[in-house]
Amino acid sequence: MSLPHPPKAPTDKLRLESFRVLSRLQLIFEFRPWLEYTRDYIPEGLDTPLKLLWQCFAYGPPLGTLLNLLGSPTPRDLVVDANTFDFAGVSINDRRMFLVNLIQRVQLLEVQGQISYGEVVRVEDFLYSSNATFSKVLQTVNRLLASLQETYPGLFVVPHRSEARKMSLYKQLIDSERIHVSKVLTVVDSASKLLGSMENVEATLEGFIVHAARICQAHGHILNSLETENPKDECKRWDQIFSFKNKHSRNDILSSYRSITANFLIFSDFLERIKISPHLSGDANKIRVHLSSLLNRISEYGSILQAVLDISLPSEPSYDSLCTTTFHMQDAQTTIDEVGRELRTMWSSSILKARLTRYDDVNVDDFGLLLLDDRLVVDHISGAQFSVFLFEKVLLFCKAKCQAANQTQYPIKSWEMGPALAETTPLTIIHSIPTEMLKSLHCIDIEFFEVVWGEENGHEHSQTFHPLMPLQYEQWVGLLRRFVTFVDHSTSNPKTEFGEIWFLNEDEYEDHVHYSSVAKSWSLRGRKDPHSENSSVLQKDQSDRKSLLLSPNLLPTLFNNMLGIPKSPLSVKSMQLNSNDETIVKISKGDSKLKINMVDEKDTMSLLDLTGGIEKEGKYPAAHGGYSDVWKGIWKRDGSQVQVAVKVLRATIRDPEVEEKLTQGVRRELHIWKKLNHPHILELYGVTSDFGPYISMVCPWLNNGTVGKYMEHCGDILSVSDRLNLLNQVADGLAYLHSFSIIHGDLSGSNILIDDDGNARLSDFGLSSIVMELHGTANITSTFGGSVRWADPLFYKDYEEDQVIIPTTSSDIYSFGSVMLEILSGRIPYHYLSNDVHVVIELNKGIKPRRPTHPFVDDAQWNLIQHCWADRADDRPHADDVRSAVHDLLVQYSGKSALGIVK
Repeated sequence: MSLPHPPKAPTDKLRLESFRVLSRLQLIFEFRPWLEYTRDYIPEGLDTPLKLLWQCFAYGPPLGTLLNLLGSPTPRDLVVDANTFDFAGVSINDRRMFLVNLIQRVQLLEVQGQISYGEVVRVEDFLYSSNATFSKVLQTVNRLLASLQETYPGLFVVPHRSEARKMSLYKQLIDSERIHVSKVLTVVDSASKLLGSMENVEATLEGFIVHAARICQAHGHILNSLETENPKDECKRWDQIFSFKNKHSRNDILSSYRSITANFLIFSDFLERIKISPHLSGDANKIRVHLSSLLNRISEYGSILQAVLDISLPSEPSYDSLCTTTFHMQDAQTTIDEVGRELRTMWSSSILKARLTRYDDVNVDDFGLLLLDDRLVVDHISGAQFSVFLFEKVLLFCKAKCQAANQTQYPIKSWEMGPALAETTPLTIIHSIPTEMLKSLHCIDIEFFEVVWGEENGHEHSQTFHPLMPLQYEQWVGLLRRFVTFVDHSTSNPKTEFGEIWFLNEDEYEDHVHYSSVAKSWSLRGRKDPHSENSSVLQKDQSDRKSLLLSPNLLPTLFNNMLGIPKSPLSVKSMQLNSNDETIVKISKGDSKLKINMVDEKDTMSLLDLTGGIEKEGKYPAAHGGYSDVWKGIWKRDGSQVQVAVKVLRATIRDPEVEEKLTQGVRRELHIWKKLNHPHILELYGVTSDFGPYISMVCPWLNNGTVGKYMEHCGDILSVSDRLNLLNQVADGLAYLHSFSIIHGDLSGSNILIDDDGNARLSDFGLSSIVMELHGTANITSTFGGSVRWADPLFYKDYEEDQVIIPTTSSDIYSFGSVMLEILSGRIPYHYLSNDVHVVIELNKGIKPRRPTHPFVDDAQWNLIQHCWADRADDRPHADDVRSAVHDLLVQYSGKSALGIVK
């Protein structure tokens, strides 16, 4: 018989409903001990609301507490108390016995009319849950809670003076929002000044300005909503205050946060490099000071909202809105943290490889995610320190040769490098401990903590650390406790997430002591001794487990063995992609039409699995975007070395349906890409799986780079005829894509590469559709990011009107018009605007880029550009027509040049 398990891929809807149910159950005094004891058996950091509820319900007795309150008593032989229940030893048969009785009592209450009828639940629904079956369990619990709330108005208990506490929290929210808006405005202003002061345009700075401006606008709306809302109004629409009512608006602003997080380390490195310039250092430092706190605002929202939720009654009109908003805010922070850890882990790998003096003994790439790096004092007398790195699979204690004073702000954020990584001195490994060998954690107040681990021979070792401050202590203890089997936490000052004090009356206090004062041999929590001094003040344990969550849906699992690709690191071998999808398209060639099955399982064409055959060049990606990284590498093929570009898609998926859609989308794009064969389309060599834990696409590395860099390098050497020839090649490649019904979706100068022969190659087609399958079509503005100067204004108009749209062939044509302007004039569209924020404003107004002076663009060329920019999509030419028109312009210009009419 298989072991009980919760839903393996819970939907967002199910996770939200679990959060709502848990929030209510925690306010029922009689049910609270079951939740507290259940938490002891869920690893720290993995106790999501859904897993906590499933574990609690699957024991059997806990839900009987609700039935007891409804007047359906538990049979005498099944009566158990949370304080005496054997959580560790309860068998499957015992669970079944409890659950059978529970279901029978629920059915009896339905017959008696005490609860409404609902779907029939079975024992298996509790023990072996899927999304559908656990949803039925939650519906049953909701029916019980609804009946209880109607029968007992005082069922839910909140602390004394909760209203005053909520007013204080609301004021804290407004005051902190004013400060945050001021910080964001300072950052956007400083970034814009930097852009205007720099001779060379920095892509990371431009992208940052776009996303920071969008965040600034969103926080301005939040502040205005908070200030106009009546703090005493019980009907607050929290989802409207935070613009969370509309899923697409929510996803759009959060995508900007994800993008800034993904580029945090690269952007920080950029700011560090330019601060040596006197005329740039002032603005660079202003950004550096506020950059991390800007990203931390989502976490602050989640904490404050959770504090308000914990002291709110479900009967309040705003409760459901508050509950939903709190869930989405904390969920967003989890996603941001995951992106930050992924990027930080990538950086740490190259840093440690360079600094470790005994690198041959370890393989950093096998350590998993880097959860925290820090410097910890090991001798409080001498002040000696270790550089400590906590990975998912390994805990490293290292000795550094030279260390500066620790000025780190704690807690260290998931996107930040801690003081250990920030150092540049060599590291010598003192201990390399698999986290599975960690045994216990001994903590005394905030003075020190001791880590104990074992070896295969049975011997035990320990290391004591002396934190410099309470927040450093709390962060380390919070992370380490998820890996150990025992925590000896001796403290006279219990900490809570929000420092909340619960004032209990005498009856409540006696009841609390009844279930919490007796320590159990299996309990990981220090419980109050029954003979300890009496007190009417008790702190509520609300340790933040969500922020420590290691989601099972982290990016590596998304692409694990995707497409059935073998992952041998030792050889390069051919693989065959499989798909059940068929895409039939027509290729027009003259008067003939050829039908091609784009995804044919019987097709003999195959992609190469280049895993193990590519050597990475450089410590960091050569290019870095919000959704992908491009690495430069060397492919060792048949005794020769080929320079390649490796594109790594980056994503964090929670919805299994979206994950499946994304997987199919990647499969589809790879199938289509491998069949394309055109001189102006960048070819796909194959895929690799050893650039991090994802599947990556391998293409030729073109030294000339993008068309913009190529023109900048060539200067006046590139004649008008040469430029028209490049445009003719771009139009030819685009027409080829459109003939297969393939939308490029992000056509701009940065996605047009120039090969060694000076010919144009289109790249990155189809990427925008994959991104939108992942993040929702309403995120189209985020999808384009730094390509807004080339994008169809209809995207931004529809975004303003909250209409869901997707790229089309006509939007590609608009972008071609912008590319044509760029190549002919040698300047990007809207070059006279200092940053992309101003471009977005122009796009919203429907203002097109200005026409360059003659002779950069003549009348015939400008007319074609204007035709591509037609306001109505239906009025724009087709790709074949554009190709013909550009070809005619090239022929006409070449003819005039031959006759000496033009220079």
